[in-house]
Amino acid sequence: MEVQREIVRILDDFTLLSAELSAELSAELKARQTQYEYYRNQLLNNIESEEFELGTVCKFIREPFGGSLKKECFKDKGYAVYEQQHAIYSTLDFRYYIDEKKYNELKRFTVKPGELIVSCSGTIGKVFIIPENAPVGIINQALLKLTPNDSVKAKYIKYFFENTLANKLNQTARGGAIKNVPSVNELKKIKISVPSIEVQENIISILDKFEKLCNDISEGLPAEIELRQKQYEYYRDKLLTFKEIKVENQEAKFEK
Repeated sequence: MEVQREIVRILDDFTLLSAELSAELSAELKARQTQYEYYRNQLLNNIESEEFELGTVCKFIREPFGGSLKKECFKDKGYAVYEQQHAIYSTLDFRYYIDEKKYNELKRFTVKPGELIVSCSGTIGKVFIIPENAPVGIINQALLKLTPNDSVKAKYIKYFFENTLANKLNQTARGGAIKNVPSVNELKKIKISVPSIEVQENIISILDKFEKLCNDISEGLPAEIELRQKQYEYYRDKLLTFKEIKVENQEAKFEK
C-alpha cells in the first residue's frame, strides 16, 4: 500500500503539472491574440489617407445562383468547387469538382491567384487569398469573390475585412439562425482608407509578424500538450510495470 500511494502521488503530480501547463499556454495564446487584435485595430483605424468606397477599389462577384450547382453536377475530378470552408480555414482541400461543360457555364465565377474569397453565410467575413498553387475552380453559393485593383494590396483588404468588415457584416447580416451578408450594392458602399502602397506594405509587415506569433503559439500549444501527455504515459508505464515474481500456492493464499 505504501508503494501504491507513492505511485499515485507521482502520477497525480504529473496530471496537475500538465493541466497547469495547458492553462498557462492557453492564457498566453489568448493574451497574444488580444494584443494582436488591438494593434491591428489601431493600425487600420488611424490611417491618415483618403477614404474610398470598397466598390471603387475592388471588383465584386457574388456566388452563383443556388440552382446552378446541384449535387448531380459534382464529379470525382475536374474543376474545383471553392466552399465556405476554404475561406474560413484557408485550406485547399476539396470535396467537389465539376466537369468542363459546367465550368464553362459558370466561368465568370472562376477564382484566380491573388483574388480573395469571403464567407457569406453563417460564419461571415472570413477571408482567404487564393495562392499561386491553387487549382482552377469556381466559388459556390456561400462565397463572395473580390478582385482588388492596383491601388490596394490583397493582404491589406484581408486585414481590413478581418478587423472592420467582419464586425459590420455580422451586425448588418440578415437571416434567422443562419445569417447572410447584405447585398453586393451595400457592400460596395462601405468605406475603406487606402494609403499608399508603401504604407499598406508596412502595415501588412507588422500584422504578419503578430499573426505569425499567434499562429506559432497556437500550433505549439497542442504539440506541447501532446508532449506532456507522452511524458506522463512513459512514467506511468514505468511506474506500473513490475518484474513478475512467481509465488507458490498463490491461489490458496488469496483464498485464505
